Amino acid sequence: MANLSNTLLSRMSRSAIACCQLAIASCSDTGGDSTLPSRPAATTAGAASAAPAVTRAAQSLRASITVPQVAPGEEGTECVQVRLDNDAPLHAIKLHNHLSSASHHLIITALGEDASEAPLAPCRPFRGALEGAPLAITQKHEDMVELPEGIGYGLHPHQVLHLELHYLNSSEETVDVTGETELSAVEPDAGLTEASVLLVGTTDIAIPAHSEHQSPLKYLALPQGMQDVKFYAITGHTHRLGTSVRVSAASDEGSPGEELYAPKPYDWEAPEMKRLDPHVTIPQSGGFTLQCGWNNTTDTTVGFGESALAEMCFFWGYYYPRKPIASIVLDDFDPRVLDRL
Repeated sequence: MANLSNTLLSRMSRSAIACCQLAIASCSDTGGDSTLPSRPAATTAGAASAAPAVTRAAQSLRASITVPQVAPGEEGTECVQVRLDNDAPLHAIKLHNHLSSASHHLIITALGEDASEAPLAPCRPFRGALEGAPLAITQKHEDMVELPEGIGYGLHPHQVLHLELHYLNSSEETVDVTGETELSAVEPDAGLTEASVLLVGTTDIAIPAHSEHQSPLKYLALPQGMQDVKFYAITGHTHRLGTSVRVSAASDEGSPGEELYAPKPYDWEAPEMKRLDPHVTIPQSGGFTLQCGWNNTTDTTVGFGESALAEMCFFWGYYYPRKPIASIVLDDFDPRVLDRL
C-alpha cells in the first residue's frame, strides 16, 4: 500500500505526458435499426402518453478520451473538451459508453454554446459537471443509458462535450486508458422534454480501520426551482470499500422518507442504475436522505476523496425537465471542497 501511495504522489508531482484520441463521427443509421419511434412528452404521472408512431432517423455521434502510457500504480484525473459535428440542434436519447481496463469512471457533460475545445490535461474532479449539464457518469466497462420515452438531452449545434476520465492502473503493465461514448440523437421535437443529471453526496466520511461502518443518515434538500421535476432513475456511487447505498425521498429533514434505491447486493464496481416506476416527484420543500456503508479492511481510517484509496458516498439522480441550477448537491457545499481533492 505504501508503494502504491508513493507512486500516486509521484504521478501528481510530474508533468502529465498525455494525448487524446478523438473519434467523432456523425452518420444516419441504416438497416433494421435505422429508425426510432417519435418520443412523446411524458404525462404528469411520469409515464409516456400514447402517440401515433412516426419514424425518423437516429444520428450517431462519437467522442473518446485516451490517456496513454499509464504506468503501474499511477492514478489521476484528466479531461478533454471535444466538439461534435452536428450541424443542427439535436436531442440525445441514448448513450453507449465503454471504459477500458484501469479506468475508474467517465463523466460526460454538455457545455454551453460558447464553450471551446481543449486538449487533454490533468483536471479537478467534477469540474465539467459544475460548469455544464451532465449526461452520464459511467463506472461500468460497458454501459447503456437509454432515456425514457419523451425525454432527451439537448445538444447545441457543434456541441462541445467535456469528458472527465479518472483512472488507476492496478496492473503490472503500462497501459493506455480510454473512455468512449456513442450518442444516438434525433432532431428536436416539440414533444421531447429536456433531461439532466443531479449529483448528490456527502463529504462526511470517516471509516475506522478494520471495521464495517455506515455513514450518518444525511438529509440533502432539493435545490430551489426543482420542486416540479421528476426523477426516473438513480445510480449509487462509492469506491472499493463500499457495501451499500440507500436513498430515500423525504418531505423534510425529520422524515424517514420513501426508499427509492437500496440494491442488495451492492456492487461498487458496476452499481445498478435503478429505473423508478412511476417517476418520482420530491415533496414540496423536501429532499433526499442518503446513507452509505463500507467495510474498511485497511490499517488506516479512510475519509472522503476522489482517489481510489479514499471513499465517496454519492448518487446520480436522472431527472426531467432540466433546470438551470448547479448540478452537484453536497452537504455544507463549498466549491473549494472539490479543489482540495
